[in-house]
Amino acid sequence: MTGLKKKIGLTLKQESLAANRNKMNLSDIKIYAMNAGALGVTTFTQIEDGLKIFLLLVTIGYTISKWVELKKNK
Repeated sequence: MTGLKKKIGLTLKQESLAANRNKMNLSDIKIYAMNAGALGVTTFTQIEDGLKIFLLLVTIGYTISKWVELKKNK
């Protein structure tokens, strides 16, 4: 082999290794899924508190509007 062929062979081998490193395998997918699940649960608990407050305010507003409507009809 000449020096050029050895250099090309080494370069192709390095490209092949780099291509294999860029592929996602099953363990990577599992880790991403666990991270997404943890993030989703954490975010949902923060959103849940806001939704509870919003629902409370809507309920209070609905009750007050019904009281006003009952007062007008009497």
